[in-house]
Amino acid sequence: GLFNALLEGAHDECFALVVNAAGKSGRLEDQLVDILAELFDFLRDRQAIIRLAFATAFATEKERPLVLAHDERRKRYFRFMRKLVVAGLERGELNPAHSIHALTSGIYGALYFH
Repeated sequence: GLFNALLEGAHDECFALVVNAAGKSGRLEDQLVDILAELFDFLRDRQAIIRLAFATAFATEKERPLVLAHDERRKRYFRFMRKLVVAGLERGELNPAHSIHALTSGIYGALYFH
C-alpha cells in the first residue's frame, strides 16, 4: 500500500504540473517546451521517487509488486499528450501525413526518454 501511495502521489503531482504547463500557451511547440521545463524540474527535485517509478515501469512482470494501482495514472499522460497532438494537427502545427498515434508516441517517447 505504501509503495502504491508513493507512486500515485508522484504521478498525480507530476500530471498536475504537466496540465498546468500545457495551459500556458495555445501553440503546441510552446506547450511542449513548458511541459519539458516543468518535467525537468520535477525529475531533478524528486530523483529517488522517479527512480522507483521507472524501475517499476520497466521491470518484468515477475519483478513488479503483485498489485500496481498506478497504471491508469501512467496511461492518462499518453491520453493527455494525444489531446495536445490532435489540437496541434487541427491548428496545422504538425504534419498530417503522420498518424495521431505515431505523433503522440514520438513526442511522449522523447519526453520520457530524456
